Amino acid sequence: MLVLILFILMVFLILNEEKFTKQDIADYFNISRKTLFKWIKYLNLKMDLKTWNSIRKVKFSDTLLLINELDGSPNGISMTKGELSQACGTTYTALRGSSELLFQNMKISEKAYTSIDIFPPKLSQKIINHISD
Repeated sequence: MLVLILFILMVFLILNEEKFTKQDIADYFNISRKTLFKWIKYLNLKMDLKTWNSIRKVKFSDTLLLINELDGSPNGISMTKGELSQACGTTYTALRGSSELLFQNMKISEKAYTSIDIFPPKLSQKIINHISD
């Protein structure tokens, strides 16, 4: 009997899983929904664009997955290309000049690099580490 009650409770919790709006997720990263859309579109995340466009609210488990893929650190900061160049102690032109290496090593496309104005915290940190080496 106890097992049945626990099973029913588990099913209830799964079916009534907390959901977040896309704006909630964008607010977490301090970005606009448009930038979040670009991240989903251009970065190879587990949440594909078709799924993203078909949902209005994001399940709790998918939200955690997205945050883990994009952030990964407690103090992560989303950074613009200008902020990245400052953090690397280089110019924007030099950062852009080393973008070929970024495409190969970071596994992001040139289209993604040129389309995304603000990079997620995890990718920002990888770029800083790569340029600093």
